[in-house]
Amino acid sequence: MKTRFFAYGDSLTSWCYATHADLIGTNFDLYYNMGRPGSCNTFIADALFRDIGIYNFNPDTDFILITTTALNRFTWYDGNKWIHHGDLDIWYRIADTPDKIKPFLKHTWNMGWAIQRTFFSIRSIKNVLTSLKIPHKIIEGLEMKSFITYPEEFNLTDFDIDCLKKTFECIEPYQSIDLFFRYHNNIDCLSYSIEDGEYDRHPTQYVYLDYIKKYLPEFYTDRALELHEKTFEDYFKKDYQNKLARKLAYEKFLTENYPNFLW
Repeated sequence: MKTRFFAYGDSLTSWCYATHADLIGTNFDLYYNMGRPGSCNTFIADALFRDIGIYNFNPDTDFILITTTALNRFTWYDGNKWIHHGDLDIWYRIADTPDKIKPFLKHTWNMGWAIQRTFFSIRSIKNVLTSLKIPHKIIEGLEMKSFITYPEEFNLTDFDIDCLKKTFECIEPYQSIDLFFRYHNNIDCLSYSIEDGEYDRHPTQYVYLDYIKKYLPEFYTDRALELHEKTFEDYFKKDYQNKLARKLAYEKFLTENYPNFLW
């Protein structure tokens, strides 16, 4: 039977160059990248539970990786498609915030609710995959531990803090990819988009590779190294007009060279 790897997360999982999930995916017969940039942890849980019925996860052949995202995100369905706006707190600081978002931010959104939603989502993921005996790991993508360290800055209640602590009981005790990137020695080589006029602020391919080497060494293989080497110069380091152009070029390369990579 063919081995399968399913990866869930946000743009740390699915981006316009090779991520940790892509590098890990080279070790399986079939690789499904279910990451969606800007998504929240509730959407990640929704996507996983949807796929349980679609793909019939098998404990003998499958491995699932969940990379958690930021707490301050909210994904919703507008009747036609999922809307992934990323970090909602930035809308407070944007002058042209869409009118339909303003009432939500003013009357509904708060960090305590965001923490509780993340707790319910991650705990449910852990309980379901454990009960199904599906091999899996849940790792921290964007940093969340600072909310425990500085709760007064976010007006958190004791219940909020308890929810966050219980969330981390479900997550592998690794450094977040976010912090791993910040303290990495090789952060001077970043992707640049001409039209955007800025460097990409996502982790570099070197960071993802070293993260796997340190925390997921079973996937630090010749196959993973080969994907990194084949894509680093042309799809990560090379300047593109914008992120979309880079993403299309990278996906074209994967389609032509890695038919086991599926979306």
